[in-house]
Amino acid sequence: MTKLIDLKKNDNIEECAKCIKNGGVMIFPTETVYGIGTNALDKEAVDKIFTVKGRKSDNPLIVLVSNTIMLDKIVSNINEIHRKLIENFWPGPLTIIFDKKDVLPENVTGGFDTVGVRIPGNSLTRKIIEKIGVPITAPSANISGKLSIIDASIAYREFNGKVDYIIDGGLSDIGIESTIVKVEDGIVKILRCGSILKEDIEKLGIEVEFSSIPSRNNKHYDIESDAIVVTVEDKDIIHKIDEYISNNTDKKIGIIGSCKNYDVFSSRVDKYIKFDEDNIMKNLYNILNEAKEADIDVFLIESVKNTNESQVIMNKLMQVSNNKII
Repeated sequence: MTKLIDLKKNDNIEECAKCIKNGGVMIFPTETVYGIGTNALDKEAVDKIFTVKGRKSDNPLIVLVSNTIMLDKIVSNINEIHRKLIENFWPGPLTIIFDKKDVLPENVTGGFDTVGVRIPGNSLTRKIIEKIGVPITAPSANISGKLSIIDASIAYREFNGKVDYIIDGGLSDIGIESTIVKVEDGIVKILRCGSILKEDIEKLGIEVEFSSIPSRNNKHYDIESDAIVVTVEDKDIIHKIDEYISNNTDKKIGIIGSCKNYDVFSSRVDKYIKFDEDNIMKNLYNILNEAKEADIDVFLIESVKNTNESQVIMNKLMQVSNNKII
């Protein structure tokens, strides 16, 4: 039976920390999404992560540390650009790829000579790592190929009986995974988009480019219904959605759309999931989990254009739709 620890009620985590240091497995909050962790220096413990998640063993794991002293124990060749990124974005949602030291078992890195590391921005998470006293693994707390989790109640539903502890720290503040970068030849290459944007890094006077890498898991954003992103301008979006509904009366249609269009379409479709553009990033995975639970043939998803994070959100939505647009 999994033990649930509620940090909002000041539950003691000493017992949990001792268990994890000795090879147990926990699900814990971060500012991005919930992670699943164990002692990153313990090969047998790390094997449990792959088993619980159903994750392929050649897929590297991100590692979390609580401070740069802990970082220095597991990585080498930290250069000037690394240090600038650390100074400006840590603690926070930026994962940096480093050369690893031999202290890290090969299964953490999928056999590669590098490892992705970050210091989380969530102060409670850092305190947990400090209590444990060693770096911890931190892939997202989801069954491989399923949606990430930003709410401990969903984690409990998915993993009760499969892990030792679930730590409830409330909803994740950001709600999407960290940005992942690698420094090559003086250039920062973005391997995964997150809340830290290309423009944020460029402000430091560093050259930045996107690096296209093959996805190991194309089903990561699968809501188990067809999905189509509606990409027209605001003045045309009602007409475009109306046209699709009228031409597809044989389908159960859902909409993931703005609050302002709820009254227009909610009575005409089988499911309408509202979002507020000001907080869609934070709630994205809860929205997608609600869509996944619905009995719908196809979801129409309104494009997002009016937020600073719109490029990140649209990147995720295009993955949900497998790049299908109207």
